[in-house]
Amino acid sequence: MDNHLPAVVFFLVIIGVGALWVATMLGGIGGSSAYSMWWGLFFVPYPIGWSMGIGGPNTPRWVLWPGIVLGIWYLVMMFLMINMSHRWTETSVEAGAVAGLIGIIGVVTIGGCLYRLRQQKAGRGKAVSDHNCF
Repeated sequence: MDNHLPAVVFFLVIIGVGALWVATMLGGIGGSSAYSMWWGLFFVPYPIGWSMGIGGPNTPRWVLWPGIVLGIWYLVMMFLMINMSHRWTETSVEAGAVAGLIGIIGVVTIGGCLYRLRQQKAGRGKAVSDHNCF
C-alpha cells in the first residue's frame, strides 16, 4: 500500500477539490442554495487525502508539525460551524453532522502526525543505540 499511497492521496485530493469547484459553479450548498449541506460530503475526499499525505510514511518532520497545526485548524472550523449553526435553523442538524465530520478529520490528522513523530523519534533512538556497541 505504501507504494501506491502518493497516487491514492493525489486521487482523493483531486476528487475533493473537483467537487468544491463544481459546487462553487452551481452556487454553493446549504442556506438558500438549491443543494443541501449533505452535498458537502463530496468534499470529504479532499481533507482525507490531504491528511493521508501529511501523515503518511516517510514524511519529514518539518511536514508533520504543520500537519498538527492543520488538524487544530479543522477543530477550530468544527467549533465555528457549531457556533454558527444556530443561525441556520433549517439546516442545523446537517451543519452539526458536517462539523462533526470535520472534527473527526482534525483529530485523525493530529493523531496521525503525532504517531509518525513518535515513530520517527523511536526509530532514531534505536539507530543510536545500535551504534553504541561497547
